[in-house]
Amino acid sequence: MKKLIILALIGVVLFSSGCVNLPWGNQGTTTTGGYGLVVNYFEPDFSNLESGDDFQIEMEVQNMGGATAENIYTYLYGITPSDWGLSESDLGQDIGNLEPPDESVGLPGEIDSAKWDLTAPNIPEGITYTYTPRARVMYKYHTVATSVVTTLSRDEYSRLRQKNEVPSGQPQTTVSKGPLSVSVSARNPVILDSPEDTIRVIITVGTLGQGSVFDYNKASDCGGYEGVADINTTCGLNSLEMKIVAPGTTAKDCGALDNYISVDLRRGQSLTYSCELDPGDITTRKDIPITVYLRYGYMEDFSTTLTVTGTSDVTSGTVETTTTTQETTTTTVASTTTTTSTTTTTD
Repeated sequence: MKKLIILALIGVVLFSSGCVNLPWGNQGTTTTGGYGLVVNYFEPDFSNLESGDDFQIEMEVQNMGGATAENIYTYLYGITPSDWGLSESDLGQDIGNLEPPDESVGLPGEIDSAKWDLTAPNIPEGITYTYTPRARVMYKYHTVATSVVTTLSRDEYSRLRQKNEVPSGQPQTTVSKGPLSVSVSARNPVILDSPEDTIRVIITVGTLGQGSVFDYNKASDCGGYEGVADINTTCGLNSLEMKIVAPGTTAKDCGALDNYISVDLRRGQSLTYSCELDPGDITTRKDIPITVYLRYGYMEDFSTTLTVTGTSDVTSGTVETTTTTQETTTTTVASTTTTTSTTTTTD
């Protein structure tokens, strides 16, 4: 059996135009990548405080992608809650769902915010500390990419070549806005010599921001991290689901055809999936639409800074100090103690 390896890049990421109708009822415009749920700001209303001052930290989020952002949840960490007038139950906040922009009428994506009411901790008079509160945002999202693979019988290819009408150039491709990039590699056109010939499509998926994907089906388990000991197990970190639809074909070696399968995608890396398809009997020409559906949870971390100056003599108790490592997207739960708040980042 002859396997035709598809080489020419169909640039879902690089060549995109038009619109794509998403199966969950929203429309997203094509893009070279990016967006999804965006944090417009995460900051305190006052960044220079004295012990005992009341203040707020606010985070504003906006859906600027091509799908509904579902089950949005954010929680505050990197500080000892009791030192700031908070309880453990105050740290997490549910935002719910936010609809994407409707670019056809110039309607922006929905906006919402989360707010935390805090009191600056007691520290010795004349002493100044700088703190780095952090927040993790989590939500469920979808990305869709589409393209077309053109197949020709050998006879049809010869006929078109004699007339100088062989299809050339990249076909139209689309990808919905979101935090993941998608590309599809394929020959254009694919020349089939016999009914036994197959075609191969290569799907490449990558992350565009500093966030991490997690299992779409475990999003409800990740609604609150208080007490969660193992984020990898509980949330299915680095896991997403992919389905490929190619009407008129059957799977020769493609478990994702018409079925969602779980694939691994680590932050800052990419995954490559090979899909071998049987196009069926091709007598002349057949244009095969390829649609890639991705569904996943997505999490990303943000930080802000504030300075507290002591105004009273603290003679008992403990004083919170903060030690942080280089800021990246965390994949472990932030840990705190009564004396030191430490954030550790691992993949």
